[in-house]
Amino acid sequence: MKQDHRNIAPRIIIKGFFQGNNLGDNAILESMLYSIRTKFPRAKIYVLTCFPKVLEKKYDRFAIKCIQQRNLISVVKMLIKNDILIIGGGGLLPFDNPIKLLKFFYIAIFAKLFLQKVIIYSIGIDPIRYSFSRVILKIILGLCADIISVRDEESRYELKNCNIKKSIFIYSDPVFILPNTEISLKKQTDKIIPYPYIAVSIAKPWDITKEPDKEFRYKRFVAECSHMFKNILMEFPDLNLVFIPFFCPDDKEISQDIIALIDNISKTKLIDVYDDPQIARAIIKDASIVFGMRYHSVIFSILSQTPIVAISYGPKIESLMRKCGLIEFSFRFGISKDQFYKEETDINFDAVYVKLKEAYINPVLIKNVLKRAANQLISNAKPIAEIIREIIL
Repeated sequence: MKQDHRNIAPRIIIKGFFQGNNLGDNAILESMLYSIRTKFPRAKIYVLTCFPKVLEKKYDRFAIKCIQQRNLISVVKMLIKNDILIIGGGGLLPFDNPIKLLKFFYIAIFAKLFLQKVIIYSIGIDPIRYSFSRVILKIILGLCADIISVRDEESRYELKNCNIKKSIFIYSDPVFILPNTEISLKKQTDKIIPYPYIAVSIAKPWDITKEPDKEFRYKRFVAECSHMFKNILMEFPDLNLVFIPFFCPDDKEISQDIIALIDNISKTKLIDVYDDPQIARAIIKDASIVFGMRYHSVIFSILSQTPIVAISYGPKIESLMRKCGLIEFSFRFGISKDQFYKEETDINFDAVYVKLKEAYINPVLIKNVLKRAANQLISNAKPIAEIIREIIL
């Protein structure tokens, strides 16, 4: 007789970039915790993080324990008693630094030495430049991973180029199957939203304290972006702007810089929701359109069928917009010759303005396209609990 998985209590360690200040990573972790707790209510779940107390408090409803990932002794002690290691969610591999890549994956080596199952779950992979990084991935994933899955065809291509012989599955980002709590913004007394509005998720392209040579480009980016939004508010006086920082403090800082130049307090609002994916999802759902630079702002737009104009500073957003059939609503942004597209190209904000107007005036066609895309991407996602069940039962 087959054992009921609900009576099994696997010990599971989850590793990713779960530090609490990135809304996308928070949503990925929440999706995994929902999945595991639903199917394996007796599971013992441990999450590696630099901020154990913060995450334990945030996710206390999932009864998780957090481990200080910088404490190698604590991590190894926990691994000895562990059953399954999950590495995943998001585009999280530091390919441009082979040493950091090795540090990130050392845990998979220990897990396999202790005869545990290792799952690489729905990761996103940007182009890999260094041959040493490919060698590291080939050795570690080839020898240690029991299941490897990525979130798009481009990521699988990169791993195949590492000469990894194992099967590499493609599953949509875990956030596509994050349960929706159906938050009503209008009932959130502390979140007063000015309707109708454009939801703005904007990323800070450069840290000019570390890259002072980028100060001119940063100021020009902020000025041109704020100028575009001022024109929209003038042409459509009923519209408002709601800024949603997905990564703090960076996104909040650039949002404040843009709001300051727009200089219209009654028409702009910034809401800190980086620690609550469900509120961010509800804000995007209620928006007329979305201006999105963060990957998971695009995902929330797809799930809610809210028309979006995306700024793609890396291949992952462009790939997702192409998969949705909306590549003409995606604008490439070359941040640096050393990152992502490996080029420096600025955004044509006049062209972005045209597409924002089109999305606002004629949303029905875009909504229909997004609905079809959402159905397909949701069906292509695989809950982490199903993968766990397959390898332990």
